Amino acid sequence: MAHSMKRTPIDAVFSDLVRMRVDWRCERCGLIMVDRRQAFHCSHFIGRATYALRWHPLNAAGLCAGCHFYVGGNPLEHYEWFASTRGALAVEDLRRWARVAPRFRKNDKADILKFY
Repeated sequence: MAHSMKRTPIDAVFSDLVRMRVDWRCERCGLIMVDRRQAFHCSHFIGRATYALRWHPLNAAGLCAGCHFYVGGNPLEHYEWFASTRGALAVEDLRRWARVAPRFRKNDKADILKFY
């Protein structure tokens, strides 16, 4: 059984902002989500467990469920696609930032939610 990570209120707002940023169009295949009930995901290049990048806009893409599933199972292609759309330097920046382990204070998450 796959472990599922708790979705926080910040995650919900951030995910909606990513979807709006791409106007509900899959960034990989171009599929437009006409019906908002269709599976349209906020896909992270560096996984959500890495808090340094969990809510970083450069680390997130709007993908249809099929593309999200595909890139999740093909890490090399995921890297190449992200590098081609974000730029290789940006991807290397994300990888470097991922090594930073921020410690959140009690009110940090509330401040992040207010920001978004």
